[in-house]
Amino acid sequence: MPRRKKEHRSLGGFSSDLRGSEGDLAPGGPGDATEIAEQIGSKSVDSSPRMEKRRTSSVRAREARPRAEEGKSSPSPQPPYRVRGRLSPVGRGDKGKRSAHAGMHRSREQRGPSQKYAELHCHSNYSFKEGASHTSELLIEAQALGMTALAITDHDNLCGVMEFAQAAKGVGIKPIIGVEITLTSGHHLTLLAENAEGYKNICLLTTRAHMDPPERPGPGRAQPALDPALLTQHAAGVICLSGCRHGEISELVLAGELGEARRLAARYRDWFGADNFFLELQQNLVLGDTERNRLMAGIGADLGIPVVATNNVHYHLRERSHLNDVLVAIQHNKSLEETHRERRANDQFYLKPPQEMAALFSAYPEAIANTVRIAGRCDFDLTSAKVYDFPDYDVPD
Repeated sequence: MPRRKKEHRSLGGFSSDLRGSEGDLAPGGPGDATEIAEQIGSKSVDSSPRMEKRRTSSVRAREARPRAEEGKSSPSPQPPYRVRGRLSPVGRGDKGKRSAHAGMHRSREQRGPSQKYAELHCHSNYSFKEGASHTSELLIEAQALGMTALAITDHDNLCGVMEFAQAAKGVGIKPIIGVEITLTSGHHLTLLAENAEGYKNICLLTTRAHMDPPERPGPGRAQPALDPALLTQHAAGVICLSGCRHGEISELVLAGELGEARRLAARYRDWFGADNFFLELQQNLVLGDTERNRLMAGIGADLGIPVVATNNVHYHLRERSHLNDVLVAIQHNKSLEETHRERRANDQFYLKPPQEMAALFSAYPEAIANTVRIAGRCDFDLTSAKVYDFPDYDVPD
């Protein structure tokens, strides 16, 4: 009797998918890791022995490629034609013809920085067993996309913020420090540090989220959870976004409980201030996204609460979605076939170009504009600001 062919892809198949057709990093330009190391100096995150050991083989291969000659003119791209809603290059025999999968992406030259946008909801590999990209990879890709600011909002921890802030300085990107905190109800909330006081409050809230839940040793140990009542006591200097699709307001809206969603939104507005609370809109092409955004924008208009667009980034390139799937399966100790509900619905949770984000939120241009406004307000430099007060004792001679 012939053996049934397994429906899932082997892990070996993922390695080629993860690399993609052009490697893991944005090609060319000042974003190359070698030049970043030169800009940052010997203490840079990318040039340190610690980060060198952690680089993927594709990163090292990318750095080994010879840099294109400066000033070399590149042929202008041919106009695309549309096939079943996708953009594909024209011209027979084109040696640069892309596969159907790679054709979904525009070349770096075609997606220049004509639109301003700052990603304010981004997870690195410090979102353990979820984030599928290193902080350096996210920053290099953001630079290639023409972004000038990027936030790090890992799940319930600030483990990667110093590494992120140091590396961001080397590539000329403004680092925004934040966290996606889990509340006692299980819902998510995005917090960003506007200044040093906000960073101290985020540190305190993150610590309380880990300390307050009662200990449960073993596999079923307690997960981080923050009492929402603590938010009003430590809201100074913090900009709050309502969270992803697992945010409480988002879930209330999709459940049809608009009255309760309005009351909760008004409560957060009162806690953080009218200028420091934003309703977070996300469009990952998942069922329910469009309707949820419409209803949340309506609540914002009724209550005078501004909206902001984010993409809930979990990897820097679309091809890394396979690795994200594997990490989520490991997190739940299940196979890939058993984790369809736990894994993300598609591969759209990557760092998207500003133009694509503007197109996705064409009905809410203020949501895109507010990302830049928030980034401009977050003027906290973790690498130079004095945020830690250590005791100073006189030592006898």
